[in-house]
Amino acid sequence: MNKTTFFTILKELEENEPVQKEVMKNFADNLWWPACIEDSRLRLLIGGLSSRISYSMIDTYRAVIFRIAESGYQAICAMSDDELTELVRPLGLFHTRVSYIRSMIQFISQKSSFFEEWSDEVFIKEIAQNVKNASYKIGQCCVLYYRMYPNRVMPVDSGMRDILLPCLGFESNKTAYGHEIMREELTNTVTEIAGDYLKDTKLEYLNARNFYWWVHLSLIYYKRIYCNRKDSNGCIFQIEVPRCDVR
Repeated sequence: MNKTTFFTILKELEENEPVQKEVMKNFADNLWWPACIEDSRLRLLIGGLSSRISYSMIDTYRAVIFRIAESGYQAICAMSDDELTELVRPLGLFHTRVSYIRSMIQFISQKSSFFEEWSDEVFIKEIAQNVKNASYKIGQCCVLYYRMYPNRVMPVDSGMRDILLPCLGFESNKTAYGHEIMREELTNTVTEIAGDYLKDTKLEYLNARNFYWWVHLSLIYYKRIYCNRKDSNGCIFQIEVPRCDVR
């Protein structure tokens, strides 16, 4: 990825009012991963439940995760499969989600002593390879929420992997591991431009700690507002970006 091009893209996003309105709504207290849930074990469980949830389902999803939080981690561990099924049924794919919850509980029991020493990359890989029905993208969401934003973990969903990031010049990789390869490439690019960008930005609240979170939210909400429409007239960039499937 060309650093100059990406720098320019971020400046365009910074000036885009619809995108930044959504960023600010989700910056301190994210709709998908509420800041008020303090138990990091519950945040690991909830991180994986955010998968396969469309934006139109956000109210249903939040009602479910708040019921999980109100129950408490020990009560969730003690629930029967039938009870867990009824809890997550509104989200769909409930058998898959119950299997994930059971496996994540076992993972926490066996591996929690390593969580603080693991790097983001190792933590994500451990979840993807050891938790049933998890993936690298789910691992990214879990680690982001477990370690609580803002941090350096920028989850790459399938829309970012397959549409937005290749459009912006990142090497496309549609394999199961592609989510993590592209997250690492994105992280490296953001790290390279962070110092110069933070000196140039007009956003006074941006700093070295929250810059990655801001980039993630800006890209996600650009994708939702513009790319998902697949309309070239919706593209806000005033520069030619390589390999854009919409143009």
